[in-house]
Amino acid sequence: MIIRIVMLLSAALLLSGCMVGQQLSVNYVPAASQLPANGVVVTVAVSDKRDFVLKGEKDAAYVGSYTAGLGNRWSVMNLDNVPLAAQIAKDLKQELVSLGYAEATAGQKELRVTIQEWVFAGYQNAEFEYALLVEVLDKGGKKLFETTLKGRKDVPGTIMSGMKGGMERDMPGIYNAIIRSIARDNTAVLAALKS
Repeated sequence: MIIRIVMLLSAALLLSGCMVGQQLSVNYVPAASQLPANGVVVTVAVSDKRDFVLKGEKDAAYVGSYTAGLGNRWSVMNLDNVPLAAQIAKDLKQELVSLGYAEATAGQKELRVTIQEWVFAGYQNAEFEYALLVEVLDKGGKKLFETTLKGRKDVPGTIMSGMKGGMERDMPGIYNAIIRSIARDNTAVLAALKS
C-alpha cells in the first residue's frame, strides 16, 4: 500500500513538474499587401499597464497560467520571455508597414496601445481575457481617436494536453485577430491615421 502511494505521488509530481518554464508562441505574420506607401509616417507605442505587472507581481512577459495535475498553477511566458508590449509593438509595426504606412521613431501620427488586461487561466479548458486602450494622436499630441478593444474567449482543452494543448492550438489565431482589430480591421483607427 505504501509503495502504491509513493508511486502515485511520484507520478503526480512528474506530471506537475512538466509545467515549469512554459512559454507560448503567437508567431504573427501580417497579411501580404500590395498597398502603396500613403505618405503617412506613424509612430507605434505600446505600454503594459496590467496591475500585476505594475505591482511587480508578474514579469512583463507573463501571459497566463497553466494548472497542473495537483491543482498548482505555473506561469506561462511569451516565447523567449519577450515582454508582451514589445511583442505587440513589433507585430503592429509590421502590420502598419503592410498597410502602406511608414514607421519611424518620430512620425506625423502616433498609434498608442495600452495593455490594460491580458491573461488566461483554467484547468482542462482556458479562459482568456484582454482589454486594450487604442489611441491615435497627431504630431502635437492631440488625441484624434480613442477606443477600447476587449474580449473574453473560452479555449477548449485537448484530450491529451488539456488547456496547454488548447492554448497552443488556438492562441496564435486569437492573437492574430487582436492585432488585426487594432488597425487593419478597424476603419475608425485607419481613418484617424489618414486624417
